[in-house]
Amino acid sequence: VFVLLFITILLAAVATWIIAPGQYRRIEDPSGRMIVDPESYRVLPPSPVGLWQFFAAIPKGMVEAGSIIFFVFVVGGAFSVVQATGMIDAYMARLTKLLQGRENLIIPVTMLVFSLCGAIGLRPELLPFVPVTVSLATAFGYDSITGMALFMVGTVAGFSTGFLNPFTVAVAQGIAGLPLFSGLALRILAWLSFTGLSTYFIHRYACKIKAQPESSPVFEEDTTRDPGYDWQQSSVLEAHHLQVFIVIVVTMGILVYAVLKWFWDIDQIAGLFLFMGIAAGCVGKLSSHQIAEAFVDGSKQLICGAFVIGLAWAIMVVLEEGNISDTIIHWLAGAIARLPSSLNALGMYVVQSLLHFIIPSGSGQAAVTMPILSPLADLVGVTRQTAVLAFQFGDGISNSFAPTDGSLMAGLALAGIPYDKWARWILPLLALQYLLGAVFIIIAQVINYGPY
Repeated sequence: VFVLLFITILLAAVATWIIAPGQYRRIEDPSGRMIVDPESYRVLPPSPVGLWQFFAAIPKGMVEAGSIIFFVFVVGGAFSVVQATGMIDAYMARLTKLLQGRENLIIPVTMLVFSLCGAIGLRPELLPFVPVTVSLATAFGYDSITGMALFMVGTVAGFSTGFLNPFTVAVAQGIAGLPLFSGLALRILAWLSFTGLSTYFIHRYACKIKAQPESSPVFEEDTTRDPGYDWQQSSVLEAHHLQVFIVIVVTMGILVYAVLKWFWDIDQIAGLFLFMGIAAGCVGKLSSHQIAEAFVDGSKQLICGAFVIGLAWAIMVVLEEGNISDTIIHWLAGAIARLPSSLNALGMYVVQSLLHFIIPSGSGQAAVTMPILSPLADLVGVTRQTAVLAFQFGDGISNSFAPTDGSLMAGLALAGIPYDKWARWILPLLALQYLLGAVFIIIAQVINYGPY
């Protein structure tokens, strides 16, 4: 993955020598948000990225992704402390006994929970659950990909259709001049469809792995995680395990409330999990030395994944320094305008899907594209609500695949899964989700999805 990302950064740098640079002017809307003026595109003097800029883009990407990288370190360290208390082992042992013979329930229930969280805009905030879902999946005889999928595919199914997502739907509808969270019925139907499809796909895969563990793409990685580990005989549930569990539940409650009510950012959330790790260690009967040692052990296991996040971020650094990001957007918007009217909505969907690979932020992509695509929708006979739906699907679906997505790369780092193996596994599901998204875009076009 390091080589693939390095080559991608190199191709982006080469593109700055070929593609004419350009830029839209950003203006402040009534709510104080910076958006693109769709009539302001202008060609800029050439600004190709040279050899030294190319190499400098990599440490710049590391710096710009610093909050995510250190978030991964802190979360990994905090959960390593929790693991050291024996709480996870003890509760997993109890859970495996309770669900003996009914393991299949764990997949639909967990998927539904994570999909609901994604539907209200939670994704990176839930990264701390990755080690838990991976442990849960492997405890029931599945593999780490199944555990990662429960988190990633579940949250992406909800986030893509996000009927109450304040970071994508509310932002895009606000820019498009639509009533906030209007068009709820079709979005809920899409959420049910995406969640159902994803759950069925993961369930089939998990059953195959349970029957033939050696067929797992990560069989080798999983066998070296903790050879000979037996959840059912590993730990006895004790009083201090309950206290550690209470610390985690309280932390998660504060997390959800703080994100929705206080609009905490990633640094504040990282601080919360640092507190959780220390508090869990204290009530879990660990000494200060054991807490520090466990924290460092958990963090250092994520160094490789942290570097991957920084490399992925460097791609955007190169595109921005070469001033070709807006040029790409301008070209794609022009291509949509030339399509037959019956295909304009699908054209918007394709454009938004492609743009997400260079603008991984959902709210950022809305701020850049919706000021352009909203008036374009009026001109080509597509409702603005349909244009927002195209943005939603285009922005959300590839979150489980795009190497520029920080949450994905951080999740893979926490799960210990190589990106190339995850990418090969997710591609068939990704294709099905894109097709399902296209079906809903066509439905929206046919029913004149509104209010306008």
